[in-house]
Amino acid sequence: MVIIGLMSVVVLPSFQRWFDGLDSRIQSTELAARLQRLVARAALLGQTIDVTQANVGDKLADGRVALTLPEGWQIADKETLRINASGVCAGGRLKFDTPRGSIVLKVDAGGCEVLVVRGES
Repeated sequence: MVIIGLMSVVVLPSFQRWFDGLDSRIQSTELAARLQRLVARAALLGQTIDVTQANVGDKLADGRVALTLPEGWQIADKETLRINASGVCAGGRLKFDTPRGSIVLKVDAGGCEVLVVRGES
């Protein structure tokens, strides 16, 4: 019984940290996919989009919100990502403040690929 009690003291917190980390990874991956779709929407709509905390919830020409963020997430101050109407990515990054730290999404200027980077300043 003592061994089981000791193992639960060690294993349960580790499992909780792993689960919390998994949740954060899933949310950041989903957000990267949404940002990738936003690049495609900008091209289809012929609309240049500047993604900032101030306008992330604004509606685009198709009547849908530009980008939906996970609960508790926000774009860090003074962060802006420009998505060109031509469908060509300018490249850049967006830093997000999350309940568990910071996440950075980088957009490749060449192929508009969105990459997730954790804890970068």
